[in-house]
Amino acid sequence: MRRPYRKMNLDERRILATMLQAKATKTKIAEVLGRDHSTIHREIKRNWWYDEDVPQADGYWHVTAQTLVDRRYMKRRKLEQHEDLRKEVIAKLKTGWSPEQIAGRLRIEPRAPYRICHETIYQYVYSQSGQSQELGRYLPERQKKRKPRYARKARDRVFPLKTSIHLKLSIQRVVGDDRRLAAISTRAAFVANLCCDTCKAGQTCHTVLRTDLTLIQKIIV
Repeated sequence: MRRPYRKMNLDERRILATMLQAKATKTKIAEVLGRDHSTIHREIKRNWWYDEDVPQADGYWHVTAQTLVDRRYMKRRKLEQHEDLRKEVIAKLKTGWSPEQIAGRLRIEPRAPYRICHETIYQYVYSQSGQSQELGRYLPERQKKRKPRYARKARDRVFPLKTSIHLKLSIQRVVGDDRRLAAISTRAAFVANLCCDTCKAGQTCHTVLRTDLTLIQKIIV
């Protein structure tokens, strides 16, 4: 069972920055913080500070990293900050607009004071505030929870069922069994007639018929 994701806090970022300055490896940092090494790699990549004026100041600084994280978080909460934008988005959702259509309309509207991404709308719809308003019922495709942005989408069969090799093998197997059973019945009837003819002549008949599926042995005295 997957463990729930925990966001890194300022104390963890302070330890991360200190160990980076001590030339510790990302694997060692992950062991100390009890995190996966991919989490450490992503944290450093997303919150690395670049200074064009003072290149010597480039690096990972825990206070700067926390500021960048908070800024991205506030950007995602744009609908909660701006009431007029939130009301407009909710009104369009209730009239049948999809988040993609709302975001595209605001992008080309010359008098629109704000721009918003459709992912921001989805996140608000599936947030606690959006669920309390039951906004999910207005989405074209409603789900229990929002999937990751780049999650793998479910696909149909790679090969259609009518051209599937498994279906063809099943048909061949059924047809083959039917033909084999028909052949066995024919041979069994032949043996039975032969035995009857032999018995009528007053002779002892010991007939053995062996096939791929069964062994028929009849002894008639």
